[in-house]
Amino acid sequence: MVPWYLILTSGVITAAAVAVATHLAGWRGLEFWSSAPVAGVLIVGWRAFANLAGLNTDFLPAISAGDLGCLVAGAIAPLCVALANDRLPKRWLPTIVGGVAGFVVNVVIL
Repeated sequence: MVPWYLILTSGVITAAAVAVATHLAGWRGLEFWSSAPVAGVLIVGWRAFANLAGLNTDFLPAISAGDLGCLVAGAIAPLCVALANDRLPKRWLPTIVGGVAGFVVNVVIL
């Protein structure tokens, strides 16, 4: 079982990474609020589910199914925003950052 404070920490760090990426990409308003906080909430939700489902056992050194799910959970919100608005500047940057940050943070701290 992963402690709840580490799950919350990973969600906050992922949300912060997506927030920085959306700011650098020039996303404002609804695009920002639909990406950064939602990515953090999805990470927390996924990790809570992974805890309950027992998906935290490593199948490769330091990598579990719970960690791989964070790759998707961190990227899905900015991906939906990017797909919904093809005129956004640098529209793939927050998606890539969200996925990579979600995965790396969860591998490192969990």
